[in-house]
Amino acid sequence: MPKLKTVIASILNALDSAQHQSNITTSKLAEQYQKDDALKYLQLPNAVMSEVEMDLRFAIKEYVENLSLMKTAKLDTEATKITLNKSANLATAEKLVDKVRASLPEKTAALLSDDTKRKLLVSRVQDTLYTSGIEKKSADDTSTAVSNVISSALLEGEPVSLSQKKNLSEIIKNDRLALGSFTSEDVGELDVIVDAASLASIPEEHIQKLHIKVEMQNYRWIQGDNSPGEFVIVD
Repeated sequence: MPKLKTVIASILNALDSAQHQSNITTSKLAEQYQKDDALKYLQLPNAVMSEVEMDLRFAIKEYVENLSLMKTAKLDTEATKITLNKSANLATAEKLVDKVRASLPEKTAALLSDDTKRKLLVSRVQDTLYTSGIEKKSADDTSTAVSNVISSALLEGEPVSLSQKKNLSEIIKNDRLALGSFTSEDVGELDVIVDAASLASIPEEHIQKLHIKVEMQNYRWIQGDNSPGEFVIVD
């Protein structure tokens, strides 16, 4: 599965390659025009790209996998609109679930030892963290909301203790500081789905659209009488 930065880099490389191939064609034509008594008096064709715009449709792999799990288990929950913030909340959600599981009775904790059930619960906690962030809820209120989500997944809705809620609140406070530094490099590392066949099976509301506008800077070789020459940008 490609990373978002790799997909964008491939697009830019393709544009550079297209301009290069056009230049090679122009070079070959120049030789023909120079040798032909009629063609040499005509304009030499030279296609140059100056600006390209396109829309890149993609889905974030991690979110689509969680969505598939929810459908398989027929979990009655509304999938939150996909955002980069939700993906960034994954590590926090896993910490919160594992923190509660560590203090549960063995029989109850065993419920969260199943990988599929754990992933489902982590995904629901991610949704809760994201929603709380949008609504600007405090860490304590978010801890309560997360505790309710985790409790609903346990035997007979076993409540999360007050001490555990405080522990969850501390994790949320600390990780919110880290999430504030979610950088463009982190976005670029996201695994994405871009092929048409796979996107066709994903609900449209879970597909992202990135508008890309590329301004091409073409260079021309300039050489003076007393200089070795250099590439300069074509105005």
